[in-house]
Amino acid sequence: MDGYPGQYAVLARQAPGGAWYVAGINGTDAPKTIQLDLSQLGLQKGTLITDGATNRSFSTQAVAGSTISVTLPARGGFVVQP
Repeated sequence: MDGYPGQYAVLARQAPGGAWYVAGINGTDAPKTIQLDLSQLGLQKGTLITDGATNRSFSTQAVAGSTISVTLPARGGFVVQP
């Protein structure tokens, strides 16, 4: 869906049954904010899971709308699930 070699990548995958999952990873030492257009997948709401404050924690939040803003932590990632 988005990316730049050596910096970050965002991929989408359709599961059996039609649900879309979006995942991304930041390959740099600085946080990166990206805008994702989820309308092309027909995804209007879901749960955003990102890295938490520690190495073994996660942060979750509900997302809605066709476009969302995601801040990837340095060397971190995210998943959007329906």
